[in-house]
Amino acid sequence: MSLLSVVSRSVMRQCRHFLLPSLSLVMFSSTAAADARSDYLLHCSGCHLENGSSKILDVPDLRETYGFLSSFAAGREYLVRVPGAAYSPLSDAALAQVMNWMLENFELQQTSGSPFSEEDVAAFRSNPLYNPGVLRESLLEAL
Repeated sequence: MSLLSVVSRSVMRQCRHFLLPSLSLVMFSSTAAADARSDYLLHCSGCHLENGSSKILDVPDLRETYGFLSSFAAGREYLVRVPGAAYSPLSDAALAQVMNWMLENFELQQTSGSPFSEEDVAAFRSNPLYNPGVLRESLLEAL
């Protein structure tokens, strides 16, 4: 056994009460540090591209209607109830942050209403839409 191995083992035994909690704190911090943009890129940009646009026929360009839909109650509810949002693995708080990040960062044609809260998201996403295109069209036509 080399001297380096003996020293390494000795140091590890002496420091284990410090190292393990510190290591877990570092790992938790890096996970907690994921921001709304990262969550958007991981969970939304597969259908809505990095800039909110879309190349898929049935997936709307967020830059064209997101701000408008977020400016009134039925539109806000719709945005949270669409399957991609309602079924995302994000917590209600994290999804609210993503929704608000989109309001702040996409070049929206229409300005939006108030930010989404965790409570808004929790209430709306409990009743997901199964055919979001139909409701989206009726909301846009009504206004």
